[in-house]
Amino acid sequence: MYKGYLEIKYGIIEITAEEKYLTGITIIKTIPGDSSINENKIVKEAKKQLKEYFDGKLDKFNLPIYFDNSFKSRVLKSLYETPTGDVLTYKTLAEMNDSKAHRAVGTAMATNKIPIIIPCHRVIKSDGSVGNYYYGSKMKEDLLLLEAEYLFLKKCTKVENFSKNEQNMLISHPTLKKMFDVMKPIKNYIHYNTIFSCVISQIIYQQIAYKTAKKQEILFYKLCNYEVTKEKLMKMDDKEFKKIGISGFRLKYIRNAINSDVDFEKLSEYSDEKIYEILTSIKGIGTWTVEMVLLFGMSRSHVISYKDLIIINGLKQLYKLENISLSKFNEIVSTFNGFESIVSINLWSYIEKGYYKKH
Repeated sequence: MYKGYLEIKYGIIEITAEEKYLTGITIIKTIPGDSSINENKIVKEAKKQLKEYFDGKLDKFNLPIYFDNSFKSRVLKSLYETPTGDVLTYKTLAEMNDSKAHRAVGTAMATNKIPIIIPCHRVIKSDGSVGNYYYGSKMKEDLLLLEAEYLFLKKCTKVENFSKNEQNMLISHPTLKKMFDVMKPIKNYIHYNTIFSCVISQIIYQQIAYKTAKKQEILFYKLCNYEVTKEKLMKMDDKEFKKIGISGFRLKYIRNAINSDVDFEKLSEYSDEKIYEILTSIKGIGTWTVEMVLLFGMSRSHVISYKDLIIINGLKQLYKLENISLSKFNEIVSTFNGFESIVSINLWSYIEKGYYKKH
């Protein structure tokens, strides 16, 4: 038997294989002291694909797995071929294999020796709840969220690269370059496919912890089947928003944007000043939200927000200041040569991911 290991946030994945087939995936706490690592091509490829999966970069596993013609194997094969992001009920999975044996499907899930790759975490209860999972419902929820985020990024956004001039300013700036003693420069960022979807996303992020907002954003796009339009949102009931945690003033502001007469996709034709005028006419959209839309919806290069606490904390850390007045902020920003957006992206990472603690 061939064997290898991959460390993930939930523990260590033990991968086993025979000469021709992958045979097992097990999550353990530590590598056994008497365990020998003997990786063949299948184990190495499984490690590679699992790493890509947990990095949010894998669309589908492609590994040799043996399936016979038994009911259990047919169920597991159906599940293995399920597209990323899809979820199934036990009933649906049974019907896909010409059976009404829902409990037998449950048994197949419980005895699946290759979890994650054969994605039994995608099987949920008929009422929409995630149900049980051998490694805990929290991990099951995390895996479903990871796959939803992959589809959100793939279908609803694109990656924009900063120019060489922007990158050179960043890494040569006498103060900003201190960040790169403890982190790598970020050279690109996410751009929403439509300005309207960007506006809605930025409302979701208003006055709430980043991680919570990020989860709600992903669940929101999943709820919309990764297509956010005025027409679709008009048909959605408030209960659907509240079910994923979007309620109160944020839900009201989203409704205001949906019901406005603004032609969001034409906004990129206007100056910053005109965009501020138009968007802030919608109740619930203020300076910070407009600034984020200018960056993530229109790729403007000069966006940095005095109203963004993370940015201010990042500048305070780098410049060794206890407080930053607006005049001091403007003085600092004037040294960024009109390339403030790349500074914003890197400051967010510097603070949110805790790199500043290494200084």
